[in-house]
Amino acid sequence: MIRRPPRSTLFPYTTLFRSGGYNYGYVSADGQGKNEIRGADGSVAGTYTYFDPTGLPVQVSYSAGPHGFQASGAHLPQPVPLPEANVRATAAHMAAKAAAAAAAAAKAATAPPQTVAVAPTFAILG
Repeated sequence: MIRRPPRSTLFPYTTLFRSGGYNYGYVSADGQGKNEIRGADGSVAGTYTYFDPTGLPVQVSYSAGPHGFQASGAHLPQPVPLPEANVRATAAHMAAKAAAAAAAAAKAATAPPQTVAVAPTFAILG
């Protein structure tokens, strides 16, 4: 088991930019830390490191912006790929749906206009 050194003073840093962005973070003597950068457009990216209960370092990288929050790290679960049969069935379904929509649009474009007769309605109030 890796023993962690005792936690000591943090070494923080911060930089503010005129554009509205920033860069900040810290590093501790035991190797834990964080770094984050914010761009002028509001998007954020960074990393942080900590030690798990067994003393091993864990690093996480993240970003947040137009595509939402996204994190990555070796310890995070990975998505399970879909079985090939499901992928084929989904593709076939989407193709059939698109073909049906195209057929309906073609039929609507070639159909003669429909006329509807409306009988006048009168009411005598009195």
